[in-house]
Amino acid sequence: MTWAADPAPTGGRQAVSCICPRGATRRARVPVPFVERERELLVLQGLLDEVRVRRRPHFVTVLGEAGVGKTRLVSELAAACTSPVMALCGTATAFGDDHGYGPLSDVVRGFASPENLRAALSSLVGAAELADRLHSSLAGLAGTSPEVPADFPAWRRFLEEIADSGPLVVFLEDVHRANDIVLDFVEDLSEQAGCL
Repeated sequence: MTWAADPAPTGGRQAVSCICPRGATRRARVPVPFVERERELLVLQGLLDEVRVRRRPHFVTVLGEAGVGKTRLVSELAAACTSPVMALCGTATAFGDDHGYGPLSDVVRGFASPENLRAALSSLVGAAELADRLHSSLAGLAGTSPEVPADFPAWRRFLEEIADSGPLVVFLEDVHRANDIVLDFVEDLSEQAGCL
């Protein structure tokens, strides 16, 4: 954080910029007992079972006051996502990140490191035109480039291709902190999921 003298007559200092390395504002994960959320976990596991059996997508929002156990609930579900279920997680941080796409960047990096992204996409969709298109769109999310053009069709196609190979769960935490483009993409994804 960069501080400067406050021009107000009261004096003091004010924050003028904040540069936050990705992940630096994440909360420390402290083991917390899983209490009184068994019913909610069963509902989420039931939806996951339906995705496995019927291959029908679901969009779920977990809402609640700060401290009620939303993250703990999601952590329990994520722990239950074992092969063949792929779980990709992204978190919006309090001060954002280098380009504002923090949750989506986390999801792409959860799929493959920036160095291995091209090979992982080729493995997923074949070494062809589609892999090139996805890589050109996702490489900016995987890296730290400040210029990342929004490409909803490619981002959605990326998730659809993963889901086509097996059940996929995408966790986006603290999405209320995400930038407008991420929020628009989440809305687009919820409207378009399963429309192939």
